[in-house]
Order: sequence, then structure tokens, then C-alpha cells
Amino acid sequence: MNYIRYTLLTKMNKIIFTLLLLLSNCVFSQYKIEYDYNISVEFPGNTSSVTTKSFLITDGVNHSRYVKNRIFNGVLESSYRNSIKEIEENENSKSNYKKGDSIGYVIVKKIERDSIYMRLLDSKGDYAMIPRRLVSFDYKIVNEYKDILGYNCQKATLEYEERSYVVWFTPELSISDGPWILQGLPGLILQAKTTDGFHEFIASSIKKTKNFDELNFIFPYKYVTSLSMYQDDYIKSKERQFKYNKSQALDSKITLKINNLDIPLTYFE
Repeated sequence: MNYIRYTLLTKMNKIIFTLLLLLSNCVFSQYKIEYDYNISVEFPGNTSSVTTKSFLITDGVNHSRYVKNRIFNGVLESSYRNSIKEIEENENSKSNYKKGDSIGYVIVKKIERDSIYMRLLDSKGDYAMIPRRLVSFDYKIVNEYKDILGYNCQKATLEYEERSYVVWFTPELSISDGPWILQGLPGLILQAKTTDGFHEFIASSIKKTKNFDELNFIFPYKYVTSLSMYQDDYIKSKERQFKYNKSQALDSKITLKINNLDIPLTYFE
């Protein structure tokens, strides 16, 4: 009788241990998701397109870190399509990149604190840290599906700061996160694209990684500012540059659209 009881307890303990192990792998898995970030810029009579590497590391629960523009061995990983030769040569000639994983654009999300911490370059080239709340996106989930990297993904749409987006997320990875500041869906976002076609994030790889420590979510910066002040400084800087360029141009009818997702859609003419 005691032997039977011991055998049953042993089997139960094994079952409980296996379930806990599976639950641990499901909930606490650490991931690194690499995205190709495709961005297009309009010029008079031309559109320049560039793809840069970006990535998201996440503990699968509360913390994540998104880095736009990956640097490998001190070189920015990027490729140009239909680009203006002068712009491409100018970008490729920059040799002052430091080794690391970013030029400066970092977003840390702390889900349990409802917080985002962004490091962005200001108009003077200094690192500004911007604390803000997580954005409560008003997603519309659609009954359309497709495969991305072997994961079944569902479609959702949203409107944010004068732009329309189509995103694809996979419930197969129960991580409510994605590239840039996107998050809040019942699954990991593997693709996001503005409907005008000028911005697109598309996952290129998904890998489990070793556990992250707190240092992965800390970054240096020069000063702290608000999002509104950063946006105001950015817009004024671009406006000054636009007015000067227009004063030097032969065609006074030139216009400019600010093509930066962190800035509300703004036009100069």
C-alpha cells in the first residue's frame, strides 16, 4: 500500500514539475526579434528608400528594449533602394559610429509600470531621454490571417497621429509587444506598416535568448525632456531648415512632409 502511494506521489510530482517547467518556458522565455525597418523619403521628382536593421529584446512579460538602426562592428547595417546617389554616399562616408547596438535611438517599455522611456537625438545632436505613458492604441482586429516566419498572424488596424497603420500579430507568442512604441495586442507584432507605404517594420528572425539583466534596460542620456517639447524643437528645427532651402531654391513651390514616426504628421509649404 505504501509503495503504491509512493509511486503515485512520485508520478504526481513529475507531472507537477513538468507543468511548472512548461509554464515557466511559456511565460518567462526571453526573446530577441529582429526587424527590417523600411522607410521612404520623398524628394522633388524622386523617392529614396532605405532599410535599416532594428531589434526588440523582451522578457516576454514586463520589460522590453527596442533599438532602431543596428550597428555591427561599428558599421550601420543598411541598404538603399532607388536612392539618390549623393545621399547614399553621404551616409556611407560616416565613420564616427561607435561600436554597439545603436546610434542613439532606444525605447524601453516597462509594461507593469505603464511606462516608456525613449532616447532620441535632438536637433543639436544630444541624447534626450523622454519618459511617457504607454500609448493605448485603439486597434480594430480583423478576421484576416497570413504566415510570417512560420507563425500564424492576424490583422489589425489603427489610427495614430494622422497616420493609418496595418499590423499583423501572432497569438502563438503571448507577448503583448512589438517594434517602436507599438504594443497592446494579444500577441507579438511581427509586421506594421503605414498605409501610405512610407514606413514598415517586418520581422526577419525570432530567437530565444539567455536571461536579460537590468543593464539591458538602462541607457545613458544628456538630459530629460517631455515628448511635446522634443516634438516642438524638432518641428521648429525642420521649419528653419525648410525656409532656408526654399529661399535658395529656384522653384518656390517646394513642400516638405516630416517623415518621422515620433512626430505628428506635419507639412511645410
